[in-house]
Amino acid sequence: MGGNPPHGLRRAVRFGDGWIPAGIEPEALTSGIVQLRELCQAAGRPPLEVIAMKTLPLADLPRAVDYARQFQDVGVTHLVHPQGYETVAEYRRTIALLEEQIRPGLR
Repeated sequence: MGGNPPHGLRRAVRFGDGWIPAGIEPEALTSGIVQLRELCQAAGRPPLEVIAMKTLPLADLPRAVDYARQFQDVGVTHLVHPQGYETVAEYRRTIALLEEQIRPGLR
């Protein structure tokens, strides 16, 4: 479920398996993730997945890894890199970069 706190969080706990905040910086997610965990606990549910959507700066790989870690550090369980592609080859290069350079840099 998407949506901003507090309504989006309540909907996620009641109807969903996770919360999908889009375009929000890691530090701005912290309070929503804390609220989500509290709502899950009050509802007797295990913590939900948090799937953030944010484009990584792939032209600067160390910065991209650091940025992805920031999401991980605040409790994001999955990070979606929403990027447009002109060709299948470009898509494949980006996926390879994410798998070979970004993912290994995460815990």
